[in-house]
Amino acid sequence: MGLQQKPFGYKWRSSKWFIISTVTLALFGETFLYAFIVPILDYMLRTRLHIDHSKTQKVTSAVLGLHGAISVIAGPIIGHFADKTPNRKTPLLLSLITCIIGTLMIASTHSVPILLLGRIFQAVAASAVWIIGYATIADTADQARLGTIMGIAMSFVNLGVIGGPAASGLLLEVAGYWTTWMTPLLILIIDLIARLLMIESASKSVSADINSTITKTTEIADATETTGLLISDDDPQDLPTEAGGFWRIMLCDARVLTVLLIQILSIAVGTCFNATIPIYVQETFGWGPSKIGFLFSCLILPSLLVGPLAGWIRDRVGTRYPAAISLVLQAAVLVLLGIAGNKRITWASSQNKGRTLYITCIVAMGTLRPFIAGLGPIELTAAVKAHQERTLGIFGPEGGLSRAFAMMEVAASIGMTIGPVVGGSLKELFGYGYMNLTWSLLYLFLATLALCFSEDPKKMPADDGEC
Repeated sequence: MGLQQKPFGYKWRSSKWFIISTVTLALFGETFLYAFIVPILDYMLRTRLHIDHSKTQKVTSAVLGLHGAISVIAGPIIGHFADKTPNRKTPLLLSLITCIIGTLMIASTHSVPILLLGRIFQAVAASAVWIIGYATIADTADQARLGTIMGIAMSFVNLGVIGGPAASGLLLEVAGYWTTWMTPLLILIIDLIARLLMIESASKSVSADINSTITKTTEIADATETTGLLISDDDPQDLPTEAGGFWRIMLCDARVLTVLLIQILSIAVGTCFNATIPIYVQETFGWGPSKIGFLFSCLILPSLLVGPLAGWIRDRVGTRYPAAISLVLQAAVLVLLGIAGNKRITWASSQNKGRTLYITCIVAMGTLRPFIAGLGPIELTAAVKAHQERTLGIFGPEGGLSRAFAMMEVAASIGMTIGPVVGGSLKELFGYGYMNLTWSLLYLFLATLALCFSEDPKKMPADDGEC
C-alpha cells in the first residue's frame, strides 16, 4: 500500500502555533460577543421588541444573568463528554455553529423568548469554547511555557472584553443596527475558517505522556506473563477506574479547591466593579459616562501589557508566590479604593486627593489582576497530570483536562452570579468602604491558602493537601 498523502498545508495547520492561535481567537470571540450586547441591549428592547420602559431593567437583568446560570449547568456536562472525545476539533466546530445560530437569533429577534433562547445558545457555546479551548492549549503547549502562553491568551480575552462594548456602542451610532451585528458575525466566520483549517496534533502533551507510560507498563506486564512471573501491582488492568471518581478526587485536592476559590472571588470582584463603580463615582465625584468608560479602560488595559509578563514569571518561579503577593497587594488596594472619596477622611475626600487616589487604585488593580487571572489553567493542568502520574489511567484514556476546566468554568459562572448581588447588597447595607474591606479580608484569606497549597516547583504538586 502506498503512503497516505497528507492534506494541504499539513505542517502549518497542525503546528502548535496555529492550534494555539485558533483557540486564542475563539476565546477572544466569545468574550467579544459576551460584552457586545451590553451597550445596544436597551435599544433592542425599546425599538425592536417594544418592551415597556418599566420592564426593561427586569428583562436586561434576565438576559445578562442567563449566561452565567446556563454555564453553571452546561459546564460539567460539556466537560464530561469532551473527555470522552479523542478529537477536540469536532466539538469546537459544533460549539461555533451553535454560537452563530444563537447570535443570528438575537440579532434578528422581535420577541423576548427568542432573545433568551439565543442567549442560551451563546452561553452553551461559550462554555464549550472555554472548557475545550483551555484543554487544547494545555495539551498542545510546551509545559515549561504554559504560563506565558496562557498569559498571552488572557490578554486577548481582556481585549475582547474591551472591544465588544466599545465596537457595538460606536457602530450603532454611526453605522446602524445590522452593520453593528456584522462585526461579531465576521469574527465568527473568521473563527470558523480557522477551526476548519486546524488539524489537531496526534499527540497531546499531558494525556499522551500518561498513555505512553500505560503502554510501556502493559508491555512489561505481558513480558512477565511469558516467563511465568506474577503481574506487578502496578498493572494498569488492576488499577481503579474513574467511574464517578473524578469529581471526588479533584474536589478533595486542597490545591484545586484553592484555585477554584480564587477564580470565584476574582470574577466576583470584577463583576461587582461593573455593578458598583458607575453608581459610586457618579454620586461621589460627579463623573459621567465618558469618565466611567475611561475608568474601566484603566482597569483592563494594564492587563493587556502585564498578562504575558505575569505568565513568564509563573513559568520561572511557579504560581505560589506571584499569586500570594498579588492577592495581598490587591487586598491593600481594595482598602484604599474604599477610602477614596470618603468625606470623613480629609486627604482622601473628593475635594482633595480622592479622584487621583481612585484612578490610581483602579490602575493598580488592573496591573495586579493578571497574576491570578491565568492561575486556574496552570494549577488544574498540573493537578490532573500529577494524579494521572501517581495512578495511571485514573481519569480514563483521554485524561481529565476537559472536566477540570469545566470546574473552572462553573467557578467563574458562580463568581459572575454572586459578585453583583453580594457587592451591591454590602454597598447598600454598610457602604462602599465596608464592601471593599470585606473583599480585602477575603483576598487575605485566599493569599494564605495560596501560600499553603499552590504549586511549589520544587516538589510534586499533588503530594500535599488531599483529603
